[in-house]
Amino acid sequence: MYLLLATILIGLELSYEGLKLRGWHKVSGIIEFTFLAFVILIVYFWATGCYPSLWQLDYSDNFWKIIIGYVFFRFGWFSPVLNIVRGKPIAYIGSTKIDDIVLYWIITKLHFAQEHLLFIRFVFFVWGFAWLLCGNTDRI
Repeated sequence: MYLLLATILIGLELSYEGLKLRGWHKVSGIIEFTFLAFVILIVYFWATGCYPSLWQLDYSDNFWKIIIGYVFFRFGWFSPVLNIVRGKPIAYIGSTKIDDIVLYWIITKLHFAQEHLLFIRFVFFVWGFAWLLCGNTDRI
């Protein structure tokens, strides 16, 4: 369930980012607004007690593992897929967003080639995938 939800959320974010980069600004804005409104409403309902827990799932001790798994999963495949949509090399690191600037700084300080980042992203993708796949179990 967590893996499916993460895939849907990241896929929606990828869709409006990709549409924006391809010049479809109005369609991108509509999808982004809908996406953010949905996420904000769900968090608001959860924070105000309308839902005892999001989608009635038991987070218990695995809550932070699921959050970290989502971050790892997103880090692993968001930028490579977006780079493919943009027509850039798959290992391309941008220069406008804070996470890209920090990532580029880390890569240059460690003297890594940008292609090594693909392996690092793959490792984080698999790690996040596994944590999200086993989110309701104690096998994490």
